[in-house]
Amino acid sequence: MRWLSRSRHHAITLAWAIGLVACTPRTRRTPDDTLVMISQEAMASSDPRYAISSYDSKLAKLVHAGLTAVDTPSLEPRLDLAARIDRIDDLTYDVALRPDAKFSDGKPVTARDVARTYHAVLDEGSDSLFHRGYAERFVAVEAITPTLVRFRLVKPFATFRSDIDFGILSFHGVPDGQPLASGMGRGAGPYILRELSSTAAYLDANPHYPERPKLPHVEIRFVKNDAARMLMLVGGSADLIQNSARQDLIDDVAERPRIRVTTSPSVLLTYLMMNNDDPMLRDVRVRRAIALALDRPKIIAAKFSGRAVLATGLLPPTHWAYEGDVMRYGRDLARARALLDEAGLRRGGDGTRVKLKALVLPYGEVWQ
Repeated sequence: MRWLSRSRHHAITLAWAIGLVACTPRTRRTPDDTLVMISQEAMASSDPRYAISSYDSKLAKLVHAGLTAVDTPSLEPRLDLAARIDRIDDLTYDVALRPDAKFSDGKPVTARDVARTYHAVLDEGSDSLFHRGYAERFVAVEAITPTLVRFRLVKPFATFRSDIDFGILSFHGVPDGQPLASGMGRGAGPYILRELSSTAAYLDANPHYPERPKLPHVEIRFVKNDAARMLMLVGGSADLIQNSARQDLIDDVAERPRIRVTTSPSVLLTYLMMNNDDPMLRDVRVRRAIALALDRPKIIAAKFSGRAVLATGLLPPTHWAYEGDVMRYGRDLARARALLDEAGLRRGGDGTRVKLKALVLPYGEVWQ
Protein backbone atom coordinates (compact mmCIF):
# COMPACT_ATOMS: atom_id res chain seq x y z
CA MET A 1 0.00 0.00 0.00
CA ARG A 2 1.48 3.33 -0.98
CA TRP A 3 0.13 4.80 2.26
CA LEU A 4 3.11 3.30 4.10
CA SER A 5 5.85 3.97 1.55
CA ARG A 6 7.31 6.92 3.42
CA SER A 7 7.41 5.27 6.83
CA ARG A 8 9.24 2.46 8.52
CA HIS A 9 7.72 0.34 11.27
CA HIS A 10 9.77 -1.10 14.09
CA ALA A 11 7.64 -3.78 15.69
CA ILE A 12 8.11 -3.88 19.42
CA THR A 13 5.68 -6.31 21.03
CA LEU A 14 2.73 -8.53 20.28
CA ALA A 15 0.30 -8.42 23.18
CA TRP A 16 -1.80 -11.30 24.38
CA ALA A 17 -5.55 -10.95 23.96
CA ILE A 18 -7.01 -10.73 27.43
CA GLY A 19 -10.65 -11.22 28.27
CA LEU A 20 -12.16 -10.74 31.71
CA VAL A 21 -15.53 -12.40 32.00
CA ALA A 22 -18.00 -12.10 34.84
CA CYS A 23 -19.53 -15.53 34.99
CA THR A 24 -21.42 -16.20 38.24
CA PRO A 25 -25.17 -15.85 37.53
CA ARG A 26 -26.24 -15.23 41.15
CA THR A 27 -24.30 -11.94 41.28
CA ARG A 28 -24.95 -10.86 37.73
CA ARG A 29 -26.85 -7.60 37.40
CA THR A 30 -27.18 -7.63 33.60
CA PRO A 31 -30.15 -9.11 31.68
CA ASP A 32 -29.96 -12.84 30.97
CA ASP A 33 -30.57 -12.31 27.25
CA THR A 34 -27.96 -9.56 26.86
CA LEU A 35 -24.18 -9.54 26.76
CA VAL A 36 -22.91 -6.29 28.27
CA MET A 37 -19.41 -5.44 27.08
CA ILE A 38 -17.19 -2.50 28.00
CA SER A 39 -15.12 -0.56 25.48
CA GLN A 40 -12.45 1.89 26.52
CA GLU A 41 -13.20 4.12 23.52
CA ALA A 42 -16.47 5.35 22.09
CA MET A 43 -17.68 4.03 18.75
CA ALA A 44 -18.72 6.73 16.30
CA SER A 45 -20.07 4.79 13.31
CA SER A 46 -21.08 1.32 12.16
CA ASP A 47 -20.90 2.39 8.51
CA PRO A 48 -17.91 0.56 6.96
CA ARG A 49 -17.21 3.54 4.70
CA TYR A 50 -16.37 5.68 7.72
CA ALA A 51 -15.18 3.15 10.31
CA ILE A 52 -11.56 4.24 10.58
CA SER A 53 -10.80 3.43 14.24
CA SER A 54 -10.40 -0.15 15.38
CA TYR A 55 -13.45 0.30 17.62
CA ASP A 56 -15.65 1.53 14.76
CA SER A 57 -14.37 -1.33 12.64
CA LYS A 58 -15.40 -3.91 15.25
CA LEU A 59 -18.88 -2.43 15.39
CA ALA A 60 -19.13 -2.30 11.59
CA LYS A 61 -18.22 -5.98 11.29
CA LEU A 62 -20.98 -6.96 13.71
CA VAL A 63 -23.51 -5.21 11.47
CA HIS A 64 -22.10 -5.52 7.95
CA ALA A 65 -20.74 -8.78 6.53
CA GLY A 66 -18.15 -8.67 3.75
CA LEU A 67 -17.54 -10.94 0.79
CA THR A 68 -14.79 -12.47 2.89
CA ALA A 69 -13.92 -12.28 6.58
CA VAL A 70 -10.50 -12.14 8.20
CA ASP A 71 -11.49 -13.48 11.61
CA THR A 72 -9.76 -16.86 11.66
CA PRO A 73 -6.97 -17.62 14.19
CA SER A 74 -4.38 -17.50 11.39
CA LEU A 75 -6.07 -14.47 9.75
CA GLU A 76 -6.39 -16.45 6.55
CA PRO A 77 -9.47 -15.00 4.81
CA ARG A 78 -12.56 -17.18 4.64
CA LEU A 79 -15.61 -16.85 2.41
CA ASP A 80 -18.49 -14.95 3.99
CA LEU A 81 -21.10 -13.48 1.62
CA ALA A 82 -19.08 -14.95 -1.26
CA ALA A 83 -19.74 -18.53 -2.31
CA ARG A 84 -16.83 -18.70 -4.74
CA ILE A 85 -13.94 -16.57 -6.02
CA ASP A 86 -12.59 -17.20 -9.52
CA ARG A 87 -9.41 -15.66 -10.87
CA ILE A 88 -9.97 -14.79 -14.52
CA ASP A 89 -6.52 -13.30 -15.04
CA ASP A 90 -3.97 -11.29 -13.03
CA LEU A 91 -6.21 -8.22 -13.06
CA THR A 92 -9.69 -9.74 -12.99
CA TYR A 93 -11.62 -11.70 -10.35
CA ASP A 94 -15.22 -12.90 -10.37
CA VAL A 95 -16.99 -13.31 -7.04
CA ALA A 96 -20.18 -15.40 -6.86
CA LEU A 97 -22.53 -14.59 -3.98
CA ARG A 98 -24.12 -17.08 -1.62
CA PRO A 99 -27.71 -17.69 -2.74
CA ASP A 100 -28.94 -17.53 0.87
CA ALA A 101 -27.18 -14.25 1.73
CA LYS A 102 -29.73 -11.75 3.09
CA PHE A 103 -29.75 -8.34 4.69
CA SER A 104 -31.36 -7.81 8.08
CA ASP A 105 -34.72 -6.95 6.45
CA GLY A 106 -34.76 -10.28 4.59
CA LYS A 107 -33.93 -8.83 1.17
CA PRO A 108 -31.23 -10.71 -0.79
CA VAL A 109 -27.67 -9.48 -1.06
CA THR A 110 -27.17 -8.83 -4.78
CA ALA A 111 -24.23 -8.04 -7.03
CA ARG A 112 -25.71 -4.54 -7.42
CA ASP A 113 -25.43 -3.99 -3.66
CA VAL A 114 -21.80 -5.08 -3.77
CA ALA A 115 -20.91 -2.93 -6.78
CA ARG A 116 -22.64 0.15 -5.35
CA THR A 117 -20.99 -0.32 -1.96
CA TYR A 118 -17.57 -0.30 -3.57
CA HIS A 119 -18.44 2.58 -5.88
CA ALA A 120 -19.54 4.60 -2.86
CA VAL A 121 -15.90 4.38 -1.80
CA LEU A 122 -14.23 4.48 -5.22
CA ASP A 123 -16.16 7.22 -7.02
CA GLU A 124 -14.56 10.60 -7.57
CA GLY A 125 -15.59 12.91 -4.77
CA SER A 126 -16.25 10.11 -2.29
CA ASP A 127 -15.68 11.26 1.27
CA SER A 128 -15.01 7.72 2.50
CA LEU A 129 -11.84 7.40 4.53
CA PHE A 130 -10.94 4.37 2.40
CA HIS A 131 -11.21 6.15 -0.95
CA ARG A 132 -7.50 6.55 -1.57
CA GLY A 133 -6.53 3.02 -0.58
CA TYR A 134 -9.27 1.37 -2.64
CA ALA A 135 -8.69 3.64 -5.65
CA GLU A 136 -5.12 2.37 -5.68
CA ARG A 137 -6.41 -1.21 -5.87
CA PHE A 138 -9.57 -1.30 -7.98
CA VAL A 139 -10.29 0.07 -11.42
CA ALA A 140 -13.93 -1.04 -11.40
CA VAL A 141 -16.42 -3.28 -9.61
CA GLU A 142 -19.24 -4.49 -11.88
CA ALA A 143 -22.45 -6.46 -11.38
CA ILE A 144 -22.32 -9.08 -14.15
CA THR A 145 -25.44 -10.96 -13.04
CA PRO A 146 -27.61 -10.59 -9.91
CA THR A 147 -25.25 -12.95 -8.08
CA LEU A 148 -21.91 -12.38 -9.83
CA VAL A 149 -19.54 -9.45 -9.23
CA ARG A 150 -16.44 -8.69 -11.30
CA PHE A 151 -13.46 -6.88 -9.79
CA ARG A 152 -10.92 -5.21 -12.10
CA LEU A 153 -7.61 -4.42 -10.42
CA VAL A 154 -5.12 -1.62 -10.98
CA LYS A 155 -2.32 -4.16 -10.71
CA PRO A 156 -1.99 -7.71 -9.38
CA PHE A 157 -2.57 -7.99 -5.63
CA ALA A 158 -1.73 -11.12 -3.69
CA THR A 159 -3.97 -9.82 -0.88
CA PHE A 160 -7.16 -9.64 -2.97
CA ARG A 161 -9.11 -12.09 -0.78
CA SER A 162 -8.24 -10.07 2.32
CA ASP A 163 -9.02 -6.77 0.59
CA ILE A 164 -12.67 -7.68 -0.04
CA ASP A 165 -13.65 -8.12 3.61
CA PHE A 166 -15.24 -4.66 3.38
CA GLY A 167 -18.81 -4.63 4.77
CA ILE A 168 -21.57 -4.63 2.14
CA LEU A 169 -24.42 -2.11 2.38
CA SER A 170 -27.99 -2.61 1.17
CA PHE A 171 -28.95 -0.34 -1.74
CA HIS A 172 -32.47 -1.78 -2.10
CA GLY A 173 -34.82 1.09 -2.91
CA VAL A 174 -31.97 3.54 -3.58
CA PRO A 175 -32.12 4.81 -7.19
CA ASP A 176 -28.98 4.59 -9.31
CA GLY A 177 -26.85 7.68 -8.90
CA GLN A 178 -28.35 8.61 -5.55
CA PRO A 179 -25.86 8.41 -2.66
CA LEU A 180 -26.58 6.53 0.52
CA ALA A 181 -26.34 8.70 3.63
CA SER A 182 -23.89 7.69 6.33
CA GLY A 183 -25.29 5.04 8.66
CA MET A 184 -28.43 4.43 6.58
CA GLY A 185 -27.54 1.15 4.86
CA ARG A 186 -28.69 -2.16 6.29
CA GLY A 187 -26.14 -4.90 6.75
CA ALA A 188 -25.98 -8.67 6.49
CA GLY A 189 -23.92 -9.26 9.63
CA PRO A 190 -24.95 -11.17 12.77
CA TYR A 191 -26.41 -8.10 14.51
CA ILE A 192 -28.55 -5.03 13.79
CA LEU A 193 -27.55 -1.71 15.31
CA ARG A 194 -30.62 -0.50 17.20
CA GLU A 195 -29.07 2.58 18.75
CA LEU A 196 -25.70 4.32 18.90
CA SER A 197 -25.16 7.14 21.40
CA SER A 198 -22.18 8.85 22.96
CA THR A 199 -22.28 6.37 25.84
CA ALA A 200 -23.22 3.00 24.34
CA ALA A 201 -24.14 0.90 21.31
CA TYR A 202 -27.19 -1.40 21.41
CA LEU A 203 -27.45 -4.34 19.03
CA ASP A 204 -30.08 -7.01 18.33
CA ALA A 205 -29.59 -10.35 16.60
CA ASN A 206 -30.19 -10.38 12.85
CA PRO A 207 -33.06 -12.88 12.29
CA HIS A 208 -31.83 -13.56 8.74
CA TYR A 209 -28.23 -14.34 9.59
CA PRO A 210 -27.46 -18.03 8.81
CA GLU A 211 -26.04 -18.81 12.26
CA ARG A 212 -28.14 -17.04 14.88
CA PRO A 213 -26.05 -15.53 17.69
CA LYS A 214 -26.34 -17.28 21.05
CA LEU A 215 -27.52 -14.08 22.75
CA PRO A 216 -30.24 -11.95 21.15
CA HIS A 217 -28.87 -8.65 22.44
CA VAL A 218 -25.47 -7.01 22.89
CA GLU A 219 -24.82 -3.76 24.73
CA ILE A 220 -21.42 -2.10 24.39
CA ARG A 221 -20.83 0.61 26.99
CA PHE A 222 -18.14 3.22 26.44
CA VAL A 223 -16.12 3.75 29.62
CA LYS A 224 -12.83 5.60 29.35
CA ASN A 225 -11.74 5.34 32.98
CA ASP A 226 -9.64 2.22 33.67
CA ALA A 227 -10.74 1.79 37.28
CA ALA A 228 -14.41 2.32 36.41
CA ARG A 229 -14.30 -0.50 33.85
CA MET A 230 -12.88 -2.92 36.40
CA LEU A 231 -15.40 -1.88 39.06
CA MET A 232 -18.30 -2.42 36.65
CA LEU A 233 -17.07 -5.93 35.90
CA VAL A 234 -16.41 -6.86 39.51
CA GLY A 235 -19.70 -5.31 40.63
CA GLY A 236 -21.74 -7.27 38.12
CA SER A 237 -22.98 -4.44 35.89
CA ALA A 238 -20.91 -5.70 32.94
CA ASP A 239 -20.07 -9.14 31.57
CA LEU A 240 -16.94 -8.73 29.48
CA ILE A 241 -13.84 -6.58 29.08
CA GLN A 242 -11.55 -7.38 26.19
CA ASN A 243 -8.02 -5.96 25.89
CA SER A 244 -8.84 -2.87 27.95
CA ALA A 245 -8.12 -4.07 31.47
CA ARG A 246 -5.43 -2.44 33.58
CA GLN A 247 -2.50 -4.86 33.50
CA ASP A 248 -1.54 -4.18 37.12
CA LEU A 249 -5.03 -5.13 38.33
CA ILE A 250 -5.61 -8.32 36.35
CA ASP A 251 -4.03 -10.74 38.84
CA ASP A 252 -5.95 -9.25 41.78
CA VAL A 253 -9.26 -9.22 39.91
CA ALA A 254 -8.72 -12.80 38.74
CA GLU A 255 -8.91 -13.95 42.37
CA ARG A 256 -12.54 -12.85 42.58
CA PRO A 257 -14.83 -15.90 42.48
CA ARG A 258 -17.13 -14.46 39.80
CA ILE A 259 -14.35 -13.39 37.40
CA ARG A 260 -12.64 -15.55 34.80
CA VAL A 261 -9.55 -14.37 32.94
CA THR A 262 -8.78 -15.88 29.55
CA THR A 263 -5.68 -15.17 27.48
CA SER A 264 -4.56 -16.15 24.01
CA PRO A 265 -2.09 -14.95 21.36
CA SER A 266 -3.39 -11.92 19.51
CA VAL A 267 -2.50 -9.68 16.59
CA LEU A 268 -2.34 -6.54 18.72
CA LEU A 269 0.93 -4.85 17.84
CA THR A 270 2.85 -2.07 19.55
CA TYR A 271 5.23 -0.47 17.08
CA LEU A 272 7.27 2.62 16.37
CA MET A 273 6.56 4.23 12.99
CA MET A 274 9.38 6.36 11.62
CA ASN A 275 8.97 9.11 9.05
CA ASN A 276 11.58 8.49 6.35
CA ASP A 277 11.13 12.04 5.03
CA ASP A 278 12.68 13.40 8.22
CA PRO A 279 16.25 14.56 7.47
CA MET A 280 17.69 12.46 10.30
CA LEU A 281 15.46 9.40 10.03
CA ARG A 282 16.15 9.19 6.32
CA ASP A 283 19.51 7.64 7.27
CA VAL A 284 19.03 3.90 7.85
CA ARG A 285 21.87 3.94 10.39
CA VAL A 286 19.84 6.25 12.63
CA ARG A 287 16.77 4.05 12.38
CA ARG A 288 18.83 0.98 13.22
CA ALA A 289 20.41 2.78 16.18
CA ILE A 290 16.94 3.53 17.56
CA ALA A 291 15.95 -0.12 17.15
CA LEU A 292 19.10 -1.28 18.93
CA ALA A 293 18.59 1.19 21.79
CA LEU A 294 15.10 0.00 22.68
CA ASP A 295 14.84 -2.27 25.71
CA ARG A 296 11.88 -4.30 24.49
CA PRO A 297 11.90 -6.93 27.26
CA LYS A 298 11.64 -4.12 29.82
CA ILE A 299 8.68 -2.66 27.91
CA ILE A 300 6.94 -6.03 28.06
CA ALA A 301 7.59 -6.31 31.81
CA ALA A 302 6.61 -2.75 32.68
CA LYS A 303 3.82 -1.98 30.24
CA PHE A 304 2.25 -5.41 29.69
CA SER A 305 3.10 -7.17 32.98
CA GLY A 306 4.80 -9.89 30.97
CA ARG A 307 1.71 -10.59 28.85
CA ALA A 308 3.34 -10.01 25.45
CA VAL A 309 6.01 -11.49 23.22
CA LEU A 310 8.76 -9.83 21.22
CA ALA A 311 7.67 -9.10 17.66
CA THR A 312 9.86 -9.86 14.65
CA GLY A 313 7.77 -7.79 12.22
CA LEU A 314 4.25 -6.58 11.59
CA LEU A 315 2.77 -10.10 11.39
CA PRO A 316 2.32 -12.33 14.46
CA PRO A 317 3.69 -15.91 14.46
CA THR A 318 0.13 -17.25 14.17
CA HIS A 319 -0.47 -15.40 10.87
CA TRP A 320 -0.68 -17.61 7.77
CA ALA A 321 1.96 -15.47 5.99
CA TYR A 322 4.37 -15.14 8.93
CA GLU A 323 8.08 -15.42 8.17
CA GLY A 324 10.35 -15.59 11.18
CA ASP A 325 13.67 -15.79 9.34
CA VAL A 326 14.34 -12.04 9.48
CA MET A 327 16.86 -9.66 11.05
CA ARG A 328 16.21 -9.25 14.75
CA TYR A 329 17.25 -6.33 16.92
CA GLY A 330 18.34 -7.14 20.46
CA ARG A 331 19.41 -4.28 22.70
CA ASP A 332 22.98 -3.26 21.90
CA LEU A 333 23.81 0.25 23.09
CA ALA A 334 27.46 0.08 21.95
CA ARG A 335 26.40 -0.74 18.40
CA ALA A 336 23.70 1.95 18.52
CA ARG A 337 26.26 4.58 19.56
CA ALA A 338 28.64 3.46 16.82
CA LEU A 339 25.90 3.79 14.18
CA LEU A 340 25.09 7.32 15.35
CA ASP A 341 28.79 8.17 15.16
CA GLU A 342 28.89 6.83 11.60
CA ALA A 343 25.88 8.97 10.74
CA GLY A 344 27.73 12.05 12.01
CA LEU A 345 25.44 12.66 14.99
CA ARG A 346 27.79 13.68 17.78
CA ARG A 347 26.82 14.52 21.34
CA GLY A 348 25.89 18.15 21.96
CA GLY A 349 26.68 20.20 25.02
CA ASP A 350 23.76 18.69 26.92
CA GLY A 351 24.85 15.15 26.04
CA THR A 352 22.13 14.46 23.48
CA ARG A 353 22.77 13.65 19.83
CA VAL A 354 19.39 14.25 18.30
CA LYS A 355 15.91 15.37 19.30
CA LEU A 356 12.86 13.84 17.65
CA LYS A 357 9.16 14.40 18.20
CA ALA A 358 7.09 11.33 19.02
CA LEU A 359 3.31 11.10 18.92
CA VAL A 360 1.31 8.34 20.62
CA LEU A 361 -1.80 7.83 18.52
CA PRO A 362 -4.55 5.22 18.12
CA TYR A 363 -4.25 3.42 14.78
CA GLY A 364 -7.07 5.30 13.06
CA GLU A 365 -5.65 8.73 13.85
CA VAL A 366 -2.36 7.88 12.14
CA TRP A 367 -4.05 8.20 8.73
CA GLN A 368 -6.05 11.35 9.41
